[in-house]
Amino acid sequence: MLATIRVRFANGVYDNWFWELLRSLVGVAWRMLRLLLPGSCVRSFAPACSTLSKVFEQQQECGHAEIHGWVVRSSKFSKMSFVRVHDGTSTRNVQIVVPKSVYKNVPVGAAIAVSGNWAKSRGAEQDMELHAEQLRICATDENPDYEQKSADAIRQAVHLRARHPGFAAIMRLRSRLTILTHAFFEENDYVHIDTPVLTSNDCEGAGETFTVHAEKPDYFGVNKKMFLSVSSQMHLEAMTSGIPRVYTIGSAFRADIQPHSRTHLAEFRMLEAEVAFCETLTEICDVVEKYMLFILKGFAALKGDVELARSFAKEVSEPMKRLQPGLARFPRITYDEALAILAKHEENIDGRGLSKANEMFLAAHFGSPVFVTNFPIDQKPPTRSICSGRGLARWPAAGVREQDPDELMKRNAQPELAWYAELRRRGKPTSAGFGIGFDRLLQCHLGEPSIRDVIPFPRWYSPQGRINAQC
Repeated sequence: MLATIRVRFANGVYDNWFWELLRSLVGVAWRMLRLLLPGSCVRSFAPACSTLSKVFEQQQECGHAEIHGWVVRSSKFSKMSFVRVHDGTSTRNVQIVVPKSVYKNVPVGAAIAVSGNWAKSRGAEQDMELHAEQLRICATDENPDYEQKSADAIRQAVHLRARHPGFAAIMRLRSRLTILTHAFFEENDYVHIDTPVLTSNDCEGAGETFTVHAEKPDYFGVNKKMFLSVSSQMHLEAMTSGIPRVYTIGSAFRADIQPHSRTHLAEFRMLEAEVAFCETLTEICDVVEKYMLFILKGFAALKGDVELARSFAKEVSEPMKRLQPGLARFPRITYDEALAILAKHEENIDGRGLSKANEMFLAAHFGSPVFVTNFPIDQKPPTRSICSGRGLARWPAAGVREQDPDELMKRNAQPELAWYAELRRRGKPTSAGFGIGFDRLLQCHLGEPSIRDVIPFPRWYSPQGRINAQC
């Protein structure tokens, strides 16, 4: 074939099949080049879109830039429009100078894609600005007045809450809390476990579970009951029979009938951890304390988002103001000592444990979160000794697990828990663990009055026909 090609080239004759082959080879080479080189170098001469945080890292003139975002302010002067845009990734916004020849009217609330020259600004409000060369309206907003609405009002349309800059800041902080949490446990040699949402265990024995019914009868076995998980504690304990340090951030569900509570949800996220070879409350309290101080330190670097998030509710809970990253240790008292302090200050004690008012008083009394240890055993059946951290809401509940399988079954003789008792006969050492409501933790750090404002799509009990799960 090569001889034929050479002859035909020499004679000036070119067959169609040869050109088809050549075009195919060029096409393959072009596709390979697009895979190997940065997309912006091959697909077009326009640069790839950057977030505002990345753009602002360039504090000098750096040629072209492309930004996608939403218009928060738009004004005209002579033949120019001056448009303020944010992209939802930070608290910052950028001024874009738009000549009339590029776009005449840029409406507030619109989602836009704009490219142009990133240059030093002549104005006093900003050091750098984008001089638009191309601008495209991607979507418009018929009623962009989110900042004027209260948290209660905008909660009636949860699908639009991301448009409120304060709520967007809460979501960024929630993401950051997740990242910090994984970083803490990674640094301390924990293994992340994905625990099931469907379970046959009512872990806390409170009877506030959601029962799951499949369309097909006996889907999981004859007369087998299944629930949405309330806690991952038991599954994490199973993992510690061979992996010494485990944790999870998973969904939990509780059928609480508390429509007016600011700290309860039907669906929420739980951070839970379990540590094998851990036999004392002191050890597990140390882990909780170390984690909490790690998070406080991480949030100290996010002041812009924290302040913007607090503006969403227009108020900050008082206990939050005492939570500073400079805290070294949290006070630790026993349950009996807590009762004595409450009695001394003539606080109401109902005899059924510590009430929310009792917890808030103890946090105010010590001026910080406080560990209350050695609760009565009947308040936590599967646990030998427990403690609880008290602050704005119940932070962690921690405990050393009962190691005697016979004692476990004596307290709770459900056949479904036979596997849980068997762990003690199959090499599982004594373990301790804790659980923290992830949403409550964020609520506490931000001082948000309502837990429904720190979760994207809250679900809670709906009385009298109201819809509290909008989408």
